[in-house]
Amino acid sequence: MGRWSTPPSKGGKYDTALQVACEFGHEAVVRLLIRSGAEINARGGGYGYALQAAAAKGQYAVSALLLEQGAEVNVQGGIYGSALQAAANIGSEKVARLLLDAGGDPNIQGGGFRDALRAAAWRQEQSIFDLLLERGADVEVCVRQLERTSTTEDDKDLVDSIYAARAASDPRLMDLIYKAAQRTASIEHEEYTMRRVVDKMMSIQPNRNRLRKAVQYILRQDSARYQEASIPSTWLTTANN
Repeated sequence: MGRWSTPPSKGGKYDTALQVACEFGHEAVVRLLIRSGAEINARGGGYGYALQAAAAKGQYAVSALLLEQGAEVNVQGGIYGSALQAAANIGSEKVARLLLDAGGDPNIQGGGFRDALRAAAWRQEQSIFDLLLERGADVEVCVRQLERTSTTEDDKDLVDSIYAARAASDPRLMDLIYKAAQRTASIEHEEYTMRRVVDKMMSIQPNRNRLRKAVQYILRQDSARYQEASIPSTWLTTANN
């Protein structure tokens, strides 16, 4: 096998040559490294392992090859916690579907977004968000965990993104949304928190009828607190149309 007869040694930003090849989608090089004995599930480096490196850049062909060659789909570690979270972050529905079909668990916790559902919500990847829900992602667990840990601006932005994405696809969780928003109000005024939620919902252009119902629901919760004078005109326009 020439210079590839010995598996590449570990060390450096990517930890292995296989991770580098996976990130950049060099399928031929990935095949060569695997044939030479590179360990597919070797741990280390920023991505944690090769499959996450491929998924993080939406490399479908390489991700499929790794799975065919024995890559473990639910290995945890790396900056995204799981390959599925990495795919959700980059917005690759094709890779996300591939990983789910291979047994990927959408509820694995860890990584920068804590789980795949939050990554999809944060990036406003509605199709991936809905796909994860179809495959068993537990949005209520996700929101409850966020309620307990929402102590920074970044966390609250992430909470708002989840509210927005979920509200856009299913109005049945309006009650959960409202109650959770009340909890985030411990950091800032509730009215402002609620405005952020609805503004986020409007920004991703969900089904207009569902959005109208969501806004009307929120306004009904506390009429004394939400007088028309203090409600943005965009809310009223949406609720009344």
